[in-house]
Amino acid sequence: MTDYSDLLTNVRNYTETSSDVLSDAVINTFIVNVENKLFKEVDLSYYRKYDTANLTAGNAFLSLPGDWRATRFLQIVVSDVRTTLLQKDISFMTEYWPDRTSSDATVYPKYYADWDQDTHYIAPTPNTAVAVELAYLRMPDRLSASDTSTWISLNAPNVLLYGCIL
Repeated sequence: MTDYSDLLTNVRNYTETSSDVLSDAVINTFIVNVENKLFKEVDLSYYRKYDTANLTAGNAFLSLPGDWRATRFLQIVVSDVRTTLLQKDISFMTEYWPDRTSSDATVYPKYYADWDQDTHYIAPTPNTAVAVELAYLRMPDRLSASDTSTWISLNAPNVLLYGCIL
């Protein structure tokens, strides 16, 4: 089994059930649940991605890529020296650096926090453009009628099948 239609057929064959009972919509829900469970419980390098950006002077916020789900680490890069920022809670950040618009020429950013699902908040606010590298987890393409094969369906087809049957 390596594609969507094979999975549908195999789920119905194993359960000895027709499409009247196990419709495509029901099996699609099973597939999504299995993919979500794999994403949460298995640390596959396939889920990892890296992106670079630049922080701008006076801006304490970093926009996240559209496929971002969780940050593994965030580093600033100054003169080819990488420094990993520490993740903190927003309450710590606002107490540590209360004025997001002020910056200090003697300090580089040290911390980041999840501001919302699209943005990280950086402190101290950079006073100059600073390169950053973001290592993050992304949710890969999902198996569906329009995307008939994925990395998981090709490399771990039994996981999908047994997860759907379970």
